[in-house]
Amino acid sequence: MPKKHYFSLWYLMSHVTAVLLILLFLLVFHIYILSVYKIPPILFEKLVSVHEYLAPRLEEGSVDDLPVTLEIIGKALGGTVWLADINGNPLVGTPSKNFYSTAIPFPLPEQKTTLTTTNYSDGTSRIIAIKVKVQGQPSYLMGDFGYSTITAFLYQRSRDFIAAPAFIGLLISTLLGFFMYNRLRLNIADITNAAEGFASGNYASRSKIIGKDELARLGQTFNSMADTIVHTQQTRREFFSNIAHELKTPLGNIQCITESLQDGIASNDSERQQYFTMICDETAKLNHMVNNLLDLEKLETQQHHFSKQLIDLKELLLQQEASIKPLLQKKELSLTLRLDTDKHYILADGINLTKALENFLVNAIKWSPPSSNIDLALTEQGDHLLISISDRGPGIPEKEIPFIGERFYQSQQPHNFFAGGTGLGLAIGRSLITSMGGTFAVLSKQGQGTTFTLSFPIAT
Repeated sequence: MPKKHYFSLWYLMSHVTAVLLILLFLLVFHIYILSVYKIPPILFEKLVSVHEYLAPRLEEGSVDDLPVTLEIIGKALGGTVWLADINGNPLVGTPSKNFYSTAIPFPLPEQKTTLTTTNYSDGTSRIIAIKVKVQGQPSYLMGDFGYSTITAFLYQRSRDFIAAPAFIGLLISTLLGFFMYNRLRLNIADITNAAEGFASGNYASRSKIIGKDELARLGQTFNSMADTIVHTQQTRREFFSNIAHELKTPLGNIQCITESLQDGIASNDSERQQYFTMICDETAKLNHMVNNLLDLEKLETQQHHFSKQLIDLKELLLQQEASIKPLLQKKELSLTLRLDTDKHYILADGINLTKALENFLVNAIKWSPPSSNIDLALTEQGDHLLISISDRGPGIPEKEIPFIGERFYQSQQPHNFFAGGTGLGLAIGRSLITSMGGTFAVLSKQGQGTTFTLSFPIAT
């Protein structure tokens, strides 16, 4: 059977099951009524009314004309009615044929009424005995109501109080079920078509379901997943394009210098040494890029080794301030270090934390305009220490902020003369921070600079 028919079959079976459960409930309720109410209360009440009507005549008057009256009353009630003495012997009227096979313990206990049940070959008979006085003598007004009478009563009550509402409820549930089925079918078909289109290469294929139910959430999740995949593919292509460009430049320089040396462009040892130095610089750039790629791969595959120890962030930040001074001076930048807390210790890997901080500081230097200032601050928030690196650069577009620090991602804003690089630094820095148990946050506004905040639990 085709997969697209699985849901239809499942829905049909579930609906049929629901109908069968409703019918089973009605049957069980019917059986319960039959077992609890051995005789319908309304029949008993009518027999009591007959007793109240006949009591004065039975007490004082003649009973010779009662057989016909009792026969008429019995037919009206759907059973047999007669009078019996204290020992159960018939006085007026003809007892039912089942009465003689009923083990009723006459005389009956001292109570107003009694109810006895007896089984016979073609059904069940219910017999009622109500105490009366016939010409001053204790007697019983007897009534025998067969199974068919009880069934008719229950059928009528079921029809009035159970069957009609059940039918209406079943009709409404069927209509609602059909509506829900049609909606579910269309929604599932929409998601299926979107998934099949995406799988076949149509990366613009999306679900069009709207709403807040589970299927709508599924459609929205599929759309988010598709957007993420498309974004990852796009940034991956851009990443490899950038890497190819960055590799091409130093490789081209090395090739050009090497060919020049082969052609004898260097006339003395000093010139040759100068060209060799240039080759070493370009090789160092290549080596740095390759190492970054290898580090990122290890972090992504969780193969990077971390050795946590107690780290003094105050000391670490002072060391970073001193180590980046040459880069700051080269670009005519200044750095302001603020230590706004007396708590300095966290648990982290010192070497990798230093590398992550260096990457964020180098990024701030790269995007800072000449003669501007970079802020480096250590603050306390709750049970965490925060390291903030703020620059006065062009800022990051709001739509790009969620992707900053993701692998393969570089800002799409145009690079200016003081920016450059492969974009791996932030990805490595973010991965190092999160792998050591810290968190990474970005706050940026275009034209006003960017702040990267690193957070670690305070070591106790």
